[in-house]
Amino acid sequence: MMTILACAFLLLASGCTASRGSLGHDQKTGDPAMESSSYLTRLNDLKVINIAANFLKEHGLNPSFQETFIQYHLASHVPDDILPADEKALDYFGEYLEVRLYFSDDPENAPCRECTVVYIDDIGNVLGYTLPDS
Repeated sequence: MMTILACAFLLLASGCTASRGSLGHDQKTGDPAMESSSYLTRLNDLKVINIAANFLKEHGLNPSFQETFIQYHLASHVPDDILPADEKALDYFGEYLEVRLYFSDDPENAPCRECTVVYIDDIGNVLGYTLPDS
């Protein structure tokens, strides 16, 4: 009985040590986006949504939404049709997040009808945005 308990303890202790050793260290995933040292890949969804919503509020726009979609783009040009936050955004090339905020006046019958998109650069600044077609 004592031998079984000792083996179980050693098994648990070695498992805890192995998992603790990997905390805080990036593991190779094979995905270039996740292996990047980018600020963007380390942001959680709530932080990204907060950056987008605060930007819209600061520009007098309604940040109401019912659904979100966040997409990471690696080494890409932002779309040409964005409304830039500043003039530098028009010539931006690099990694960025595309944050889609979906809204509908009738979420039951026509969900996600409208979409405002906010683009966030590699250091967390807003590049620009697009508004839903009116």
